[in-house]
Amino acid sequence: MKGRGLRANTFTHSAAISACGQAGQWQRALQVFEVMKEDCLLDTISYNAAITAWAKGGQWQRPLLLMEQMQRTGVATDTITYNAAISACGRRGQWHRALELLEEMGVNRLAANITTYRATLSACAKAGEWQRVLLLLEDMQSKGILPNACTYLVAISACEKAGQWQKALQLLEEMQDKLVRVNTDKCDTAISVS
Repeated sequence: MKGRGLRANTFTHSAAISACGQAGQWQRALQVFEVMKEDCLLDTISYNAAITAWAKGGQWQRPLLLMEQMQRTGVATDTITYNAAISACGRRGQWHRALELLEEMGVNRLAANITTYRATLSACAKAGEWQRVLLLLEDMQSKGILPNACTYLVAISACEKAGQWQKALQLLEEMQDKLVRVNTDKCDTAISVS
């Protein structure tokens, strides 16, 4: 862009950070983020792109530090911010922190969504916390968020790994009763994480 005399902006930088994250290049995402910081171009979207990139790169502390930085500098956090941070914590076995972030969302009056719960369920499932997984499944339903195939499959997998085959079968039956359709392509990641 510079070679053509075009000026990069928040959108182009955020897109570059996202592209780096998709390619697993969180270090490059950090470089672009630092350029944005120097140019005073940081906003919620750019922070979210960086948090997501670092989460995909297996980082969990950096996303949390970025969230703190957002709050200190007055940049608004949103559901996407929390979803990315919860996902980062879950990937690195930090299920307690993932639960704290879910609770913090409520305190900050941010609405959790299916992605929030899937990430939190996965974090707990990965840690072998099958009972917490079931409580989260109930909690999301009590808040009007209907489980999808991925959330059910994470819960079923958590029960299976804990030797809770009766509970796994009960969840499978519940899933079928609610006519939840399974698209295995979209759920493979959810199952492999748990």
